[in-house]
Amino acid sequence: MAAAMSDDASISFAKRLAHNNKDTRADTLKKLKRWLVTQCRKGAMNYPAMLKLWKGFYYSMWYSDKPLLQEALARDIADIMKSLPETKDSVSFLRGFCETIAREWICIDRLRLDKFHMFVKTMLRGTFEFCESHSWDAELTESVVAVLDEQIINSEKCPDSIAIFVADQLYEIHTDIPNVGFLTQLLKVYATLISKTPKKDLNRVLEGRLFGPVRSQSITIDGAVLVKHIRDISVQPGILTRNRMLLYKLGSDLSSLYDVDTAMVVDQEPNKSADDEVENQMDNSSPDDEMPEIVEGTPAPCKLSAVCEETPMASCQSSGRKLVL
Repeated sequence: MAAAMSDDASISFAKRLAHNNKDTRADTLKKLKRWLVTQCRKGAMNYPAMLKLWKGFYYSMWYSDKPLLQEALARDIADIMKSLPETKDSVSFLRGFCETIAREWICIDRLRLDKFHMFVKTMLRGTFEFCESHSWDAELTESVVAVLDEQIINSEKCPDSIAIFVADQLYEIHTDIPNVGFLTQLLKVYATLISKTPKKDLNRVLEGRLFGPVRSQSITIDGAVLVKHIRDISVQPGILTRNRMLLYKLGSDLSSLYDVDTAMVVDQEPNKSADDEVENQMDNSSPDDEMPEIVEGTPAPCKLSAVCEETPMASCQSSGRKLVL
């Protein structure tokens, strides 16, 4: 019953937060803060209701049309995280923001992009302040990093541009609100992203813009913890060879810089995945390579058959040809 009432109230607040009248939105936000604190104290606030509220917060920012008002609104929303009575409610609030912004990002037009970048930066700064206000509690920071990891940085549903933008803001915010352990945890998450992504450009950006300052030692981190994490993920199976080599190099460089006695030397070349084989054969192919003759109505020979021999045959309807894919 309480959950249903919370859902209904969340919908009502969300509608008023998305009102096109700025006075209505401002008045609703003041009332919402008090109501949300009360609901959390009662234990009556669930995550689906929190998501409904975030839909309202999102459109409240959408309709806000002056830079100073936008910045004030972003700060007011970010401050809610510190005003909630239980840290689990604050983490749920952060999760709602991350899930909402990841879902709605592709709908933001270029005229509104700057203010939503500001919104993300303000929420990220508010997250650092929230952790600082709880003395960087280990369990709390672990939960916060897990939310950023699952919803933004390593989420398949979140555009890469958000993860890159968050990475670009980390050192500036860390300078104002420093904590070596928290920053190192976030860098570990980005190292995991490097190991998983098939996108060369994304890895190039992360290596230069995020790990470049670490290599130059212009930022303070826990080098031993980061190097150990890089070593652990670099030996896991299923990683693209180019990602593995990048991690080996990064780990080796950081081991030297931070005087960490952790072997990052490869005893033998790791087994390559099918994706590696396909990519290598495609990279090594030349336009001058002799192309096999294709006969109508018969399977065409596949240059990658050694890799794809277990892959079922698919048919290409163009010109009645059958191709092994």
